[in-house]
Amino acid sequence: MEAASTWALGEARHWAELAAVRSSPTDVPADTLALAELEQQLGEYALASAHLAALRAYPAVAGSVERLLGRIAFETGRPKDAVDHLERAEDSGERGAAVSWPLTMALCDLGRFDEARARASAQLRAVGDADLRGRLDALANLGVVAFREGDLVEASAELEEARDIALELGDLLRLAHVTGDLAGARFVNGRLADAAALLDEATALAHQLGARRLVAMTLGNLAQVRLAGGDREGAVRAAVAGADGALGIGDTAIALDFLQVPAVVAELDGDYTQAATWWRRHAQLEERLGRTHDAAISWLRQATLLVVEGDDAGGLAAISHADEVAAGLTTDDLELHRSRALAARAGSYDPPPEGVTASIALPPLDVALPLPTAAVVDALFDRVERSASAYQPA
Repeated sequence: MEAASTWALGEARHWAELAAVRSSPTDVPADTLALAELEQQLGEYALASAHLAALRAYPAVAGSVERLLGRIAFETGRPKDAVDHLERAEDSGERGAAVSWPLTMALCDLGRFDEARARASAQLRAVGDADLRGRLDALANLGVVAFREGDLVEASAELEEARDIALELGDLLRLAHVTGDLAGARFVNGRLADAAALLDEATALAHQLGARRLVAMTLGNLAQVRLAGGDREGAVRAAVAGADGALGIGDTAIALDFLQVPAVVAELDGDYTQAATWWRRHAQLEERLGRTHDAAISWLRQATLLVVEGDDAGGLAAISHADEVAAGLTTDDLELHRSRALAARAGSYDPPPEGVTASIALPPLDVALPLPTAAVVDALFDRVERSASAYQPA
């Protein structure tokens, strides 16, 4: 479904709800499915899940039901459930970006990079040069996998081509997503000014489309850019606002991503005890959501701080647990933070990589974004925990 404004989605939801209520029994699948799809886009996950549960009795819409359940699982921070639902959707004949993109992202969240790459590569081989839509989907997926694996050259090339195709097709929603991903690649590659410009473009598109999840994502990405530009206070303000916005639409996973920023800033400010506490909470929640790669990194970050604070035994236990959680997975980020933790045990503390900043022009920060206290950050962690506990899939 083409994204419009939040108001337009709300209007569409109203009329879809009326249609579902007034429909005859033979019309129920189509009308109720349309309503559930709108609810999923609006982040009304509990309502959508209830409607999808009612559709399980209709085999004709089984693939669509699994696709929407997969999207909901992914957006509520349950990547393993998302993969299961989306693979069943594929088996039922569902195709396109609505299936392949969240499936790729969920596989990456689980650290299953080889599988994600194999799927995206097969997808690209299967489409011809004339199939611009199919090529866009495959390149966007491959770009994300390459980025998560740390291959920034490949990621940039694929995302740039995907961006060009999205522009040619006039697909503003995909353009916003791909532009945001390309901004991430530019950011990690040290091209901060380019990243900031691309992020501004993605943010403007997200607001234009009324895509609430994408707006929250771009706000969180802004926090990373401000951190790289040396604006620690602005980074925390943007990250906390992004986490609050993500939790407002039920997106536990994105909120947890943004809550890395206060932990990083606490460490950069020398508050190692607070940083270690937040990294422990972060690691526990990541592990609970099944995002083993990110969980292992968080445990390693905590391990470094525990050792610096004099708790070598606690640091060693955290390193061992990270290795257990990662289960043999190797990425550049994992190796970096494992090296930091081991160096700390050897008596050498390496500051976090986010401590390296560059002088870039940063846009004025929205004055409506307050400076959060530690209690506010703790409350957001509490909300993530409640969200992860309370949500029951259909």
